[in-house]
Amino acid sequence: MNAFRKTMLMFAGLVFTCCGGGGGGPCEGVVCDDPPADTCKDGETLLRYEAEGTCNPGTGLCEYGYTEVQCEDGCYGGKCGEMRAVGYVALLEEKSSWEDHNTARAYFAEELHMLKTPFFYDARRMVEKHREGSCAYLESDGGGGAKLLMCDPPCGPDQYCDAVVCVDFPPHWNVGTIAVEGLEIQLSMESDQYDNYEEELAGERLFDEGSVVTVTASGGELEGFSVSATAVELLSVDSTVVDLIAGKPAVVSWTPQATDARMQVFLRTGMHRPRLPAAAILCDVPDGDGMVTIPASIVDSFRAAAGVNQQPCEIMRYNRSVQATPWGEVELTVGSIVGLQLNTP
Repeated sequence: MNAFRKTMLMFAGLVFTCCGGGGGGPCEGVVCDDPPADTCKDGETLLRYEAEGTCNPGTGLCEYGYTEVQCEDGCYGGKCGEMRAVGYVALLEEKSSWEDHNTARAYFAEELHMLKTPFFYDARRMVEKHREGSCAYLESDGGGGAKLLMCDPPCGPDQYCDAVVCVDFPPHWNVGTIAVEGLEIQLSMESDQYDNYEEELAGERLFDEGSVVTVTASGGELEGFSVSATAVELLSVDSTVVDLIAGKPAVVSWTPQATDARMQVFLRTGMHRPRLPAAAILCDVPDGDGMVTIPASIVDSFRAAAGVNQQPCEIMRYNRSVQATPWGEVELTVGSIVGLQLNTP
């Protein structure tokens, strides 16, 4: 079935200012060939602008006709078709050697770029080279974008630098007001003009173990949703130093809790963001295990790839929940994080 149905042709308002010259009037030398981008009039109607416009002789401004297109599968991001997006909400307590802080972040886009996601999403963009048990050795395939801190000239606020070229972030949208219940504080978030949701939150604790944390979005450019996860206990580790000794397994241990939470150990090396780690170790086990042993073969692979630069490393106790929406999936992560340091003698 054809997803488009044309209804009527109209003229848009004054869109671009064109400057004429000489004595032939304001439209002399004006070429109207730069129409505005197609846009959604509402959730079902696309305004598709004509490629060529007409200069208004009274003002020297270009006016562009447009066709209203009825979109059977909805109108999103200036296009007809079913909306496909992915989003996350992350509520994190973080303790490191240099700073303790609580954060709340959320973002919803056609694709989640690495600069828009928490650190633990980096592992999903890396390649698993080999695995033993609950641990895997990962390497970057050189992708992920954002290879330099900045381009020359600098990129715009809704762009990133991919090698030497400024590239727009994938299309993104807001979901209205995000309200969070079940925390030790009151939390309501609004997006900025680039659809980023982010709050730095004061306080020792963000949530109490066992409480149900519910995130509800009122709906905006994307339909609203509600997703819940169980809060985790504050993480305590036996040591914040991980010894990665050649030919030997490494052990990371913590004080376990009687919950269904999981533990993730993510050790990384390479240039700091905005690059992906050059190499990484990722282990994921039940919280109740109280420890994870990193096999010697994975330790040796990581040591062979490690250079002088070491990215921040973490261990995270977390619960995670995924909720389906009409536009895609949203993932809620509630976690308690402790920063780790690597010793590679």
